[in-house]
Amino acid sequence: MASITLTVTPFRNDQEVRKLIELAYSNAIEDKREAINKINELEARISQLPMGLGSLKHILKIEIIRSEQEEQNRTDENSALQYACAVAVLKFVDAVSAPYRVHHSRLSYRNIAKQVDLPGHIISLRHDIAHHHELPSLYDLLAAVDFSKQWLRKNCLDDLVETMALFSQGSYSELLEIIARETVQAYVDARLNKPMPDSSSPTSTTYSQTDFCTYSEHFFEAAASTFLLDGSTKEVHGSTKEVQWELNGSTIKVQGK
Repeated sequence: MASITLTVTPFRNDQEVRKLIELAYSNAIEDKREAINKINELEARISQLPMGLGSLKHILKIEIIRSEQEEQNRTDENSALQYACAVAVLKFVDAVSAPYRVHHSRLSYRNIAKQVDLPGHIISLRHDIAHHHELPSLYDLLAAVDFSKQWLRKNCLDDLVETMALFSQGSYSELLEIIARETVQAYVDARLNKPMPDSSSPTSTTYSQTDFCTYSEHFFEAAASTFLLDGSTKEVHGSTKEVQWELNGSTIKVQGK
């Protein structure tokens, strides 16, 4: 039997990913600034971004700094740029490696690099940045930053577009809609202390009240910022939380202390 693993992402659909790619990989500085703002918005939706988006933000900041230095002919600030590049390389390698080190904490960076098609010199740079007293040359760091950005496009963002399109437009979209509706209804029942569905009914779904409340607090609020549910607004007034979602033309509002 085929299985599908659903991952909560901060994107609502594949068009949102495409727009981020368009901005981030544009040559225009203002587009890069807008891409950074969009990544900041994504971070506000969900605490853990998809692999590499955090490091992409650092890379974009470096490109903006480089452009401003070239425009103003400022070469006396290369040390700051060198440090920024070093941070970006560290964050990139760590972000790529993190999923592999969750269950294998002793897995070396070089072994991971072989699995994800990272060249050895990128790993060597990371080692030098982390353990040597002097940073690698600005030339080497800039080359590593440029490589990192292209790697993220090929191995992270383009794949994410394909996956998002599959669920928001493709063969899994109807299934995902059903899952979203079931999740919303279960959350509403739990928050309003309504009885959970009767397990004796052949058409019902059985939920564990205790387990579900713990799980749903995170998932439901995060899901509103994904392709699972279309659009969301969330307001906090004192100790009362009001959450409202639009799902297939129906408005679902939850209020709770």
